[in-house]
Amino acid sequence: MPDKENRDGSARDNIVVGHHYDFIDGLRGIAVLAVIWFHASVFFFEVLGGDTSGYDTYYRLTLLGQTGVDLFFVISGFLITGILIDTADHEHKFKKFYIRRALRIFPIYYGFLLFFTLILVSQSYWSDVFSWKHVSFYIYMQNWSFQSHQDIFALLNHTWSLAVEEQFYLVWPCLFWFLYKRSFKSTVVFCCIIIASSIFLRLCFSGYGYHKFSYTATFCRLDGLIIGALISVVFCNASGFLEKLRPYLLPIMVGSTLAMLVLLIGAQDNFSAHTFMMSYGIIFLNICFAAMLIMMLFANKNVFKSLLCNRFF
Repeated sequence: MPDKENRDGSARDNIVVGHHYDFIDGLRGIAVLAVIWFHASVFFFEVLGGDTSGYDTYYRLTLLGQTGVDLFFVISGFLITGILIDTADHEHKFKKFYIRRALRIFPIYYGFLLFFTLILVSQSYWSDVFSWKHVSFYIYMQNWSFQSHQDIFALLNHTWSLAVEEQFYLVWPCLFWFLYKRSFKSTVVFCCIIIASSIFLRLCFSGYGYHKFSYTATFCRLDGLIIGALISVVFCNASGFLEKLRPYLLPIMVGSTLAMLVLLIGAQDNFSAHTFMMSYGIIFLNICFAAMLIMMLFANKNVFKSLLCNRFF
């Protein structure tokens, strides 16, 4: 799963992420539980030999679980961009940013990969040890494959989202600081272009049958990250605009979710439902997650926010 960040740790007063957002921890908790639910259902249907007949509605509902990753992307885009805003005028900002990102994820990630490599060596899978598949995980390029691994590397399939995040971290600071120091409007326009382009590319590749590639390739998955980034930019520079949206946020959340559910459950078959969630479904969920994040940023302590702040989540 994508790594997390709540604090900048810098000396100056931070604008966006200078304090801890308890409700974001709750959103992460829900995202984790959703992903576990989805993968548990996959194991369940594998026990049935892949037969989902008689469980169509349940199977399609479990597909919602995989969108926990999309919620992580929106949150990550918001928090990381907040850090970039807060440190835009800091000395050695690039060095500090990349060191912090590396310390957040590299130790446990490469420790996990090393453990996996030792398993390959112990089982004498020498062709796999020196294969491009194996190397791609060490350089965060595993998400560019057109097919999910069906061999021993299937044990690492879940790391694709980390690759998307690390590639985003590598490029986004340079682009963002270049634009943000020049104009707030140009930053907003650029974000909107990236969001639209990412959706367009995902739908194109999915339309040509490259469903897995459209789901994991970085340029097809930037919309969630940049939506979060856009919220961070507007929250910092034009929070009044976001506040004006408050009366519409709950209807947007409910409407986008209901529309997605109707299309998901009404799909022709389970394969169509799955491909729908990997293409158009992400659009509906990103709209819902964006509205949810904005609503929580401005909400007083209500029932939903209190639930998200619960220590269980």
